[in-house]
Amino acid sequence: DQSAVTALVEPPAAALERTVQWLERGGAAGVDVGAHRDLIRFRIAAPRAEALFATELHAFRSAGGAVAVRATRPYAVPPAVAADVALVDGLLR
Repeated sequence: DQSAVTALVEPPAAALERTVQWLERGGAAGVDVGAHRDLIRFRIAAPRAEALFATELHAFRSAGGAVAVRATRPYAVPPAVAADVALVDGLLR
């Protein structure tokens, strides 16, 4: 049952709202909260992502031509949302 899964993994409403607002204030667009409310997808320009997550991004091209943008140093989130954010996918080295 999907509602049982949601009940197990969803964060408190205030934490989700706080995190979404932080992302939007930082320039995130297309913010989409997943079905179980435990995942947030968004788009953001690289310079804004660098500022929002206090990191540096670089584009890497594979021998096959695929491009991946990744952080070259650890990311950080501000104390106001640090307890609410467990992982930022796509920024990890």
